Amino acid sequence: MDVVRLTLALLAKRHLDKADEVEASGPEGFEFGSKPSPYALFEDMPAHREQHDKGWITAIQSTFKELMKHLPEDARVSPGEATNIACRANSESHLFLDTFDRGYNEVIGVFPLSSMYFNHSCDPNCVYVGLPDGRLEIRTLYDVPKGAELSVSYVDLLQPREQRRRQLLLTRHFWCKCRRCSMPLSKSEDRFMDGILCRKCRRGVMIFEETKEVSDIDELMRDIEALNNEIQGKSAMCESCATEMPVTELVDVLKGAIEAYGSAFIALRERRNADAKAGFDEFLKKYDQKQVLHPYNSYLINAYIGLMQLGQMMDEPALSLTSGRQVVDRMSKSGALSPNSPELARYQAMLGRLYISVAKKKEEIPRQTPATKGLIRRYRIDGKGWIELAYNARYVALGQSHPLTVQLQQLSQTLLPRPPQAATPGPVAEAANSSGSNSADAAVAESSLEAAKKAKAKENKKPTIAQLQQTVKAAAAAAAAANGNNEEKQQE
Repeated sequence: MDVVRLTLALLAKRHLDKADEVEASGPEGFEFGSKPSPYALFEDMPAHREQHDKGWITAIQSTFKELMKHLPEDARVSPGEATNIACRANSESHLFLDTFDRGYNEVIGVFPLSSMYFNHSCDPNCVYVGLPDGRLEIRTLYDVPKGAELSVSYVDLLQPREQRRRQLLLTRHFWCKCRRCSMPLSKSEDRFMDGILCRKCRRGVMIFEETKEVSDIDELMRDIEALNNEIQGKSAMCESCATEMPVTELVDVLKGAIEAYGSAFIALRERRNADAKAGFDEFLKKYDQKQVLHPYNSYLINAYIGLMQLGQMMDEPALSLTSGRQVVDRMSKSGALSPNSPELARYQAMLGRLYISVAKKKEEIPRQTPATKGLIRRYRIDGKGWIELAYNARYVALGQSHPLTVQLQQLSQTLLPRPPQAATPGPVAEAANSSGSNSADAAVAESSLEAAKKAKAKENKKPTIAQLQQTVKAAAAAAAAANGNNEEKQQE
């Protein structure tokens, strides 16, 4: 349905450009961001019609054969031409999340110029940002060395390598050969994404290099069949203790995990909350607590995301908080996401809000004990720290004026004595300036940002998200101690 609506919008753009005699033979002389891209640029994009599913093509042709009857006569095109436009839209469009942190895809658009200049990478240094006025902005996620290629990602980066590659082949019609996908699995963070732990040492991941390049969907299906035959008699080896395990057993474990996760996810999607919670709990008990899958396995992370969502749907903030901590911690340490990743920032912001929400619920308890008061203070401090961390990531990745950044800044103003000081626009490193406040409440934001800045200068490389998180936790502990000392002095 999104592609049909987008195709109709493109037909309208084509008609209006024709009426206004707008022409463009290429990007030369076109001023970026000044006005909508001419439709002629869209026509230069490949349609990849032959690589689309035949059933999809038939359905699209049938749809537009009927829709053309309802368009102005001078705006109509043949069903075949409309199908070509739909193929381009399907291959080159981008989805953007809503601006209220709900996690919904709210907008779809095609941006011909960006497609010409920015290639995909599963280890991107840039991000596409949809602006409220319909423009697309491309922002760097960290300091990029001079001369380095700028890249963006078209897929969920927490997916296993084979899933990403096959999704890109099916939707974008290329087999990814980026740095992350080309690196040997044993040396890549991708070994964690569908990683199975060694049964003997329970530390190392079982490694089996399986990928070979494919060029089209038919070959992909043949490759899957060939792989099933190829793994017979093969063994995977633990990266830590060199214990071997038949690949067929490895595949059976992963298939069982996917089936169990999928059952719980379907229940969640159908809003059968009790069944979904029971399913995720059982899945995590079997595959996480018993150390079958690696902690950073994408199915484990997604199961905790499911429980995080269920806690919100069932008004159980404690469940959401416990699960949210797992989500953020594992996402951060997996190495799959770039610094200042908008995806990670979204969960950091959610976690910060959950801390504040749980603190407010505990404040409603009458006759609070000193322990309860201390826990409330602890939750508020942690909430402030996560909100601040998410704000600074969004400042870099989305920009200071983006609605999602502004929302966190406004929330920070209600939680901190003064709003976090935004960095002066410029290099990404400058977006990590601290507020300079000496108050205990501001210590979380100040210490985390200053420590990240010093670490960057010392190592001359981007700080990892895990390092930033550790700094936030240490700063939060210092802030809590400072608060305790201030209370003792006031009592004296």
